[in-house]
Amino acid sequence: MAGSLEVKEQVKGNGATCLSSRKRQDEEIWSYYELEKCLQFIKDHKTVTLQFPDDMLHESVRVSSILQRESKKDLFVLGDTSYGSCCVDEVGAEHIGSDGIIHFGTSCLTETKRLPVLYVFGKEEVDEVDLKEKFEELFPNKSEHIIVLYDVVYHHIISYFSNEVSSIYPNVIFSKLLVPSCDGVKSEGDISDGEESFIKRFGRCFNVTRPLSNYKIFYIGSEGPTLTNFMLTYRDNQFYSYNPSTCTSRVESLNVNQMLRKRYYLIQKAKEANTIGILVGTLGAVNYLSMIERLKEILKAVGKKFYTVAVGKLNPAKLANFMEVELYVIVACPHCSLLDTQEYYRPIVTPFEMEVACLKSRTWSGDIELSYQELLPGGSCHTDSMESDSSPDFSFLTGRLLSGAANEESGDCSDGQSLITRGSRDILLHSQGSGGPAYLKNRTWQGLERRLGETPVSSAEEGRSGLPINYSHEDYH
Repeated sequence: MAGSLEVKEQVKGNGATCLSSRKRQDEEIWSYYELEKCLQFIKDHKTVTLQFPDDMLHESVRVSSILQRESKKDLFVLGDTSYGSCCVDEVGAEHIGSDGIIHFGTSCLTETKRLPVLYVFGKEEVDEVDLKEKFEELFPNKSEHIIVLYDVVYHHIISYFSNEVSSIYPNVIFSKLLVPSCDGVKSEGDISDGEESFIKRFGRCFNVTRPLSNYKIFYIGSEGPTLTNFMLTYRDNQFYSYNPSTCTSRVESLNVNQMLRKRYYLIQKAKEANTIGILVGTLGAVNYLSMIERLKEILKAVGKKFYTVAVGKLNPAKLANFMEVELYVIVACPHCSLLDTQEYYRPIVTPFEMEVACLKSRTWSGDIELSYQELLPGGSCHTDSMESDSSPDFSFLTGRLLSGAANEESGDCSDGQSLITRGSRDILLHSQGSGGPAYLKNRTWQGLERRLGETPVSSAEEGRSGLPINYSHEDYH
């Protein structure tokens, strides 16, 4: 109960940041958060953690109180997650010994492997009549081939909408959610891995009867990473959207070509960068360590120096501390992979873009793969070749000719460690090549010096005790 009181104070302090301030009645709470399903999950586990995003945190006290009262078990609430709120925070749950997580709100549906997870998306309100009317306005031709995608918070209206539309539009296809199952139990909308004829992308699954480029795509939800990722991936398709929160529909006009040119620019920056930072953007997604190891192998193969950087939630101030890094590659879920690099001091690319920059077997065709899972063995975009392009390359950024063999000076530092001596101080830096030590050597201020043999040796003495406001040897005034 003490944990609940602490959460209550946090919610009170953060109330101004909540996206929704409408207070739901108890009956709505039970329906919106699917508490019956939550209670069954809690009953099957000893210690359960409830993970809320920022826009639901204001109702976390009410939800946790109801679940604690009905289940007679102590529950823990996770609010400020280590990384994106769309991902399951397994690390935070393991800190309190949890053996199960209930993840509330929008999710990237990235598979986890350490703890069983129950996903509760919430049931956002939708004007179903208006939705149907707007759909018919956008598609007056009833024979159109259409794929319907949707944000997870609107999953509850798809069954109704499908029944209303399918009889009028015979060629409409409704996607299904690929919700990672917990304890081997399939959630609603799941499709088994054996159905290979289905296209699977970003936690959605659908089947097509003709080339995908012949379909128009209708998305139910607001602007966000899910819609952007689909538009970049299926850039040959025309997108339409309906926003239930504003009851507006429109033809999407995202300038895909401009975004692709920006991504190509970042690929060129990755080709020229000598020191790379591998950003850990998740600690719960399956196979993230395998992707990090693969990036290390690729960077070693092309002679680039690298660091592995884990700083929790990313922000420009944190990454600005690593000035020797020329470019970052982020290993994260698709929702968190495309960052606005204008806010950051150094460019940030995806693992796929780094492979395009480094591997001869990867060529830039304008296609983007945002899921690092597809780059690993067994994925649709996996390549076994680690061969780099040794031929000289022309830089479109600087107008200079670049050597194909990057960083020949790396020499014997193949073990990823280098030892240099600077005056009276030895420095061991865990990095590929000598980029870190060389950068440190050229810094104006290089840290405190030990001055071995130059200062007298003194015995240990009793130091200060107490609080900084009033140490024990000071008189308080």
